[in-house]
Amino acid sequence: SIPHVVVDHGVSGDDARTGGTWSVHTDDAVQRANVLASSDVIVSAFSTLDIEGALLGKPSVLVGFAPGRGVRSRRVYPSLKFSHVQYLMRSPWIKGVYNEDELRSMTKEFLELNPEAIYDNLRQFGLTIAHCGDGQAQQRIVSAIVNMLG
Repeated sequence: SIPHVVVDHGVSGDDARTGGTWSVHTDDAVQRANVLASSDVIVSAFSTLDIEGALLGKPSVLVGFAPGRGVRSRRVYPSLKFSHVQYLMRSPWIKGVYNEDELRSMTKEFLELNPEAIYDNLRQFGLTIAHCGDGQAQQRIVSAIVNMLG
């Protein structure tokens, strides 16, 4: 009901497919990519969407509060404290918010940005995280796991 705001619920109806919380079907991924590409600002509680947004040059607001039944019953998600999320928030165009006032303020601030002025820098930041263009992502993941195992 808010002009220019799209809530992406994913593919629904007969086209919906599920494979668990972290599994995304190709149809859903294509639909989500189209929504992200057409967005000016991404508001999400999921760091993966913020990385995808960065790769598209889109600023992101990471939501760090859960909706409660009453105004005073908000609780902070610990996800904004995770190391990888802290790394994301090093970018001036990916910021975490802890309440609705911060959400409104940060979203408004990001909507006032000149997209062309931040696109290249934000996309390069995204590539530092999602470095997969060289075809060696699988090897880097396996090497990281092997190193963690000792």
